[in-house]
Amino acid sequence: MELLAVDRPARARALHVFVSGAYLLDWAHRLRYRPPGHDPGTSAIGFAFPTGDLTVAKTLHGIVAGNRDGDEIGTHFIGHFCGPGGVGDWTSADWRSELQQFDALLFAAGRRATRSPATAHPASRATCAPSTRS
Repeated sequence: MELLAVDRPARARALHVFVSGAYLLDWAHRLRYRPPGHDPGTSAIGFAFPTGDLTVAKTLHGIVAGNRDGDEIGTHFIGHFCGPGGVGDWTSADWRSELQQFDALLFAAGRRATRSPATAHPASRATCAPSTRS
């Protein structure tokens, strides 16, 4: 979300921002995510933290600011599952589930953002290479 801090006149065009849906959930609420082909409440990149730069509230703030400024906001899928059984192997039904969950998480996160933070769990942070499947 640091790109959103760039002075608007210097950003002649809108940005295309992709949000990792895992950062719309904290550790206490992770079981709300049911990834296709994986255990409920799992993510290759962990979940939001209760404090710092990677909180649900800061993620939501960035989404709202980007939307207000005319940026295109999309999902960069929730759990970042890149290996076997991951996004490259998902069916249309799996993707439909993932996209429906992203929408539900986005609106639920907004309702939870004003509540007290949950306890964080140490989580790995991973990146995901683009799928080579067509």
